[in-house]
Formats: sequence, structure tokens, C-alpha cells
Amino acid sequence: MKYLVIIVCLIVTFTVTAEANLVLNGSFESGPELIDSLGYWQNVYPPSTAIDNWTVINNSVNYKGPYWEASDGIYSLDLNGEEGPGGVEQAFATVIGAEYSVTFDMAGNPSTHVDNYTSIKWMTVAAAGDSADFWFDITGKTNAAMGYEGHTWSFTATGTLTTLQFYSTDPTDRWGPVLDNVVVVAIPEPVTTALLGASVLALLLKKRR
Repeated sequence: MKYLVIIVCLIVTFTVTAEANLVLNGSFESGPELIDSLGYWQNVYPPSTAIDNWTVINNSVNYKGPYWEASDGIYSLDLNGEEGPGGVEQAFATVIGAEYSVTFDMAGNPSTHVDNYTSIKWMTVAAAGDSADFWFDITGKTNAAMGYEGHTWSFTATGTLTTLQFYSTDPTDRWGPVLDNVVVVAIPEPVTTALLGASVLALLLKKRR
């Protein structure tokens, strides 16, 4: 019985570890004071780290408060700030050869009153030498109903420290893709999971005998 308890504890520990979010401040709830007249937003310029645990890259991003709906909490990011397409990045510890799942919610700034407005907003997700493009159609969306869409992407770590990037590829000066609720978890190896399950089964059969 003692060994069964140990194995169960190992499985629980393994599961919790695999599902722990490796990204800090993934919903951008901790960041700079919003200084516009209504307390709705703040432009953040590279290489600022004012959005806790994130570094701004490329051009500026627009740190949004209650100006519009967030998918998780109050805050979100418009990846197009005052000077065109921007982005953010965060580094975290990884295991070489291990696979990781990235989930995030995407929307788009619903404003349509700019000269170079486009209804389709694009962003790129990149890590470990790999990348993928994602798009969002703002047609019919409003500040109160942003219509966030959840996305999943995975990468295989090539080092013990991996930098995850989200950056806009929308050419609009402002009013770009919107990012929120970033989660990164390790994907358990099937062989390891199967071995743990087999160990529990073997102990149960031994106990019955």
C-alpha cells in the first residue's frame, strides 16, 4: 500500500508540473499605470519591461485597460502602438527536446476610422526557431463584444531557456491584433505517462494477489 501511495503522489506531482503555466503575467494584469485622460490605455515602447515579465519588441504596443473587453481579467494588448506593428516577448526555462503547448486568445482592435484600416488583423507567434501566423476578422466586432478566439500552437525546445514572442504583422499605424490570456505548458511524454500508469496497475494487481 505504501508503494501505491508513492506512485500516486508521483503521478499527481507530474501532472501538476506538466500543467503549470510557464509564462508569468500571461493575462497582462500587472503593468504600467494607464495615463490617458480616461485611464484606458498606455503606449509602451521597446525595450520597456513596464508590462511585468514581458519585454516590448519592434515598435510600441498599446497596453489596454477597461477601454474594451479583455478575454481574461481587465487588461490586454493591442500589438500595434503609436508607431506601427510591435510585439512582446518573455523567456522561460525549458528542457531540450521537450514539447510545449502555447495557448492564447486573439482579437483585433475594432476601430475602422483610420486611413489604412484593414479588417483582417495578423500576428506571429515564435519560439525555438519556429513560428506560425494567426489572423482575426474584426467585422461586426465592438469594444464590448471583441469576439476573442482561442488558439493553440506548439514548439520543441532547443535550449534550456526559450524566448516566446508575439508580434504584429499588421501594417496599420495603430489598431492592430489584440492578445490576451497566454498560457504555456509542457506536454507530457506519452511513454512516461504510460509507464506511470503501468506501475500503478502492477501494484494494484500485486495487492489483490
